[in-house]
Amino acid sequence: MIGIVMICEKQEERTRIIKILSAYEDLCVVHAGKDGYDALIAAERLQPDIIIMDMHMTDANAPELAPMIKRKSPSTRLIALASYEGEDSARTAVKAGISGYLLKETDMDILPNSIRIVSHGGCYISKPIIKRVFNAAPNRFPWISKKSKTHIASNFSPMERRIFTGIAQGYSDDEIAENLHIAPGTVRNYMSIAKRKTGLKNRTQLVLQALMCGMIQFPDIPVSLPEGRAG
Repeated sequence: MIGIVMICEKQEERTRIIKILSAYEDLCVVHAGKDGYDALIAAERLQPDIIIMDMHMTDANAPELAPMIKRKSPSTRLIALASYEGEDSARTAVKAGISGYLLKETDMDILPNSIRIVSHGGCYISKPIIKRVFNAAPNRFPWISKKSKTHIASNFSPMERRIFTGIAQGYSDDEIAENLHIAPGTVRNYMSIAKRKTGLKNRTQLVLQALMCGMIQFPDIPVSLPEGRAG
């Protein structure tokens, strides 16, 4: 069961999303709130698996809240809901450690699967956004290496690329290890090495780095879960 905190300023939107999630047996909304203060209190008291929150709220925005939430509940993963297609906003969210970025107008039908992907250590960014991010110049990304795409891609082995793909598809370290016939600790070692190579801090950034450098093709970003995880 995935425990979810839902933070949304507008009550009608909050009610609509909770209704969508209530149809799935593996998803449970354990708390609902309207602002950043509610998100911080819920993170500390409930230690939820997922917090879904508005990208922009009256008292704070999601990237500002992300590091504070992580300090209170390190294992909680974050999804931001936005009202417009802005790659700058998505980039800010990813840099802050938010693993999911969805558009309210177009992505609510894939919200349940995106929650599962994020809860298993993957990331999900709305397709309209990732297409725009993917086509943007790399120098607009302060956390992307300044090296050429070709040079960055050549620094990674086929095994590392397969691990990146597994992460993008929402597999856990144990599942990636089983699929690749290696030890879970080896997967974690590869990830630590990848972070050192790129100077990046989290898996979401690594997946986007892999996208930008052509190590993972855009169609590999999942819109559904691997077999056996659907709700």
